[in-house]
Amino acid sequence: WDYDIMWTENHLPASRLEPLRMIGDVLADNALEVLQVKTGEDALMALREYTARPESEQESLAPGLLMKQLMTVPEWVDWEQVKRGQEVYWRYCFFISHALLHFSLAGGFAIPKITKVLNSTGYLSGKRTKERVLETAQFILDVAHSLEHLQPGTGKGWESIVQVRFLHAGVRARLSKISRAHSKYYNIEDHGVPINQEDLLATLFSFSNTMWRVMDERMGVHMTTQEREDYLHLWRYIGYMMGVDDILGATRTPERADACLESIVMHLADPDAESGRMCSTLLTNMAPKP
Repeated sequence: WDYDIMWTENHLPASRLEPLRMIGDVLADNALEVLQVKTGEDALMALREYTARPESEQESLAPGLLMKQLMTVPEWVDWEQVKRGQEVYWRYCFFISHALLHFSLAGGFAIPKITKVLNSTGYLSGKRTKERVLETAQFILDVAHSLEHLQPGTGKGWESIVQVRFLHAGVRARLSKISRAHSKYYNIEDHGVPINQEDLLATLFSFSNTMWRVMDERMGVHMTTQEREDYLHLWRYIGYMMGVDDILGATRTPERADACLESIVMHLADPDAESGRMCSTLLTNMAPKP
């Protein structure tokens, strides 16, 4: 693939990554099961209404546990660094936008286990492609807007993160149910839990360190070491709110993030005919768009 990897002590063998494929997002999955949100309904509103009722904990602890996690800012969060990370986005947003479309999204189709989930949900199919890409762009604008947008409970970016987290939980619930009834359609033993922890890490990296790597290697635009650390810190916080359980510590430093990204690519990337079809669909549908 025109790319060399130097294996280091920070890289992770498949034996450490494979177990992540059987782990979803327990807090969100359990909460969604209790809330019983239907397609088109506002899951965040349902969570807020449920946890606001005094008797809710007597019925189920799950929604409250999720809300507690979403309202808790980890001790490692440095708000000044988060702000600098947002500033990095705006400084390089032109290059980041191109890298996201042509490398992260298009290149992500090289992982059949991820494309299987996308195909099963029809998320990037045909005429809906532009709509979905624009939704992703709006998500980034929400989380990169300001520190106020990332404040738990009130921030527009925080709300967008929670909505995406519930979207992922809904996909896991639907495909897991289908897998039990029709394993030929989606087989958890073969592909892992839908949107599992390895997939979530891969997605997080596709928005963070993949950007500076593409810019550096393909565009000739170079982030400084400090900018890389700041941008990763922003996405580490977003990942925490998104349900990424970074038990491997892969998001703590740019070096560890780069090594984990390369490890995941080595573990999962194996493009097939469907990869080419989905990549072509994405780029064809976006080509005439400004």
